[in-house]
Amino acid sequence: SLAWADASAAPDLRNTVKLTGDHGNVTFRTPEWRTPKTETGKATAVLERAPDKAKKISFGLLVLAIEEGPDTNDDVDWEKVRKNIVGGAKASGSELSLKVGAPFTAPSGLVGRRLSGTTMVGERTVKVEMVALLAPKILMTVSSVGRMDDVGVAELATAVATTASVNPEP
Repeated sequence: SLAWADASAAPDLRNTVKLTGDHGNVTFRTPEWRTPKTETGKATAVLERAPDKAKKISFGLLVLAIEEGPDTNDDVDWEKVRKNIVGGAKASGSELSLKVGAPFTAPSGLVGRRLSGTTMVGERTVKVEMVALLAPKILMTVSSVGRMDDVGVAELATAVATTASVNPEP
């Protein structure tokens, strides 16, 4: 099966991606994957890892997004957050299936939750591992997409979400 170049090694997060939303901006550390120009806006970034059979590296996508979130991150209704994420994906033409998972130990000032599921890329069903992070008025999602048997998908979402740094607007 194809996984990371070395499944036991943590992802190499040398790249910085800054997203800007209505209530502030968020910076993430990411792998140095290629960014399809047509897919990146100020509140969304899509990074792509091309497959390399010789190195046993499978296809991968990393999708970072910020949008308006609830006024507070106390007592979050994660099922409502999940429904909003799935609804947003459907509105943009993607069929996304997600389940709310375990709490995520988020960087200071944020609360987080793991979500996992599947989506379609072309004709293939692929795995989606997501970490949703909330700061007051800001929802951030880190989505790692890869083959169903790729063990590195969840590790990448976790590693990138851990680097989230929020700068609220003054």
